Amino acid sequence: MLRINITKGEKFAKKVLNAYKNGLLGSLDNPNVWKFSPPSKAKTKEDKFRYLFYILCVDYGMRAAKLFERAKVFYDKNKDLFNPFYLKNFSVQTLENILRKNLRLRFPKQGAIRWIENSKRIIKFSNGSFSDFFKRNLTAEEFVLEIKKFYGFGEKLARLLLRVLVDLNLIKKPKGYDLIPMPIDIHDVKLAFRSGLLSGETPSYSKHSKIAREAWTKACLKARLSPMDVDKALWALGANFCYFKKCLNCPMSDLCNKKFLN
Repeated sequence: MLRINITKGEKFAKKVLNAYKNGLLGSLDNPNVWKFSPPSKAKTKEDKFRYLFYILCVDYGMRAAKLFERAKVFYDKNKDLFNPFYLKNFSVQTLENILRKNLRLRFPKQGAIRWIENSKRIIKFSNGSFSDFFKRNLTAEEFVLEIKKFYGFGEKLARLLLRVLVDLNLIKKPKGYDLIPMPIDIHDVKLAFRSGLLSGETPSYSKHSKIAREAWTKACLKARLSPMDVDKALWALGANFCYFKKCLNCPMSDLCNKKFLN
């Protein structure tokens, strides 16, 4: 039977965020850990919006660090392929072959469909301008709902896109940003069990993602922390310690139930 312990989650959230802020987990600004920063040829704000939008909508089924490492090289050589007016005329097969070769997506055909259809949608919604689309005066939850109108952006990726745009100072924090749920991923679910926030069952992303998102949100808000900020710390912990099973050097080791490591 699944059990939820908000107090344990609150304690874990406080400590992991403090470890993150003190550089013990890596940093969002560290290029060896996070790959979200746009490439050098993305000069304008519109360039950066395009890059992040198109890459994040295919961020599934592979490690984000690998995807963004390839994406930067791909963008610098093929900047036109991030232009919605150029992309909308591609055939799925042609773009599929390009994405398979350059980004090595797990599902290149689905990625090609997302890029083409989303190009048509941004042209329809804001005449192809991501800058105009993102500059509207929306609350954080309204922003998430607007992003979910595009192919490939569910709860996780819509919230992740919002978080990345705020972190990179491409948009201002929308109203309610520090209160909304985090973009839950498999690391967050597993860490919910390792922290004791959840217990009594075997971790499953499909089964527990919504429960974990709600529980982490309650724990963070009880601790007076932003779930979006805690999420960055959980991602760093999962990517740099849990993924590589670096338990001996982990600053969260004393609060971790390691039987859920795998």
